[in-house]
Amino acid sequence: MTYRLPLFGPSVEALPPDLAVSLRQRRARSVAAARQRPGRVGGADDCPFDAIARQVAAAFALPPAALTTQGRGPATAAFARQIAMYLAHVEFGASYSAVGRAFGRDRTTAAHGCRVVEERRDDPQVDALLERLARALAPIGGRGAGCGRMTRGGCP
Repeated sequence: MTYRLPLFGPSVEALPPDLAVSLRQRRARSVAAARQRPGRVGGADDCPFDAIARQVAAAFALPPAALTTQGRGPATAAFARQIAMYLAHVEFGASYSAVGRAFGRDRTTAAHGCRVVEERRDDPQVDALLERLARALAPIGGRGAGCGRMTRGGCP
């Protein structure tokens, strides 16, 4: 028998056998369902995270794996990752949670990355890079070509 502090509730082993089996079965079913969901990395059906990572990595002359590695990595890789997160959220409408999962980060880290990129859009070089990447991603389903939330002025 396993013991736990009362603050955390009983462990599965301390529960009656029929309830413990029920909890294990429910957990196993939810894990199996999550693995079988259609879609791309991160579980968002409409956001091709892998294509975004490839495009952004190519723009920064980095391997795509540099955007999903653990740890920050070099500053260039961190900024490239933030741009990829921004594009996934803004161009494809992926949630911060899905973006964070796709890039091996937390949703709050994805939100922070999007804020950082939005603040740096005042720089003409960053803004031009974002527009170029948005146009490159337009054929795979992004809002692209300077229309939608990507541009500050909206559609022409």
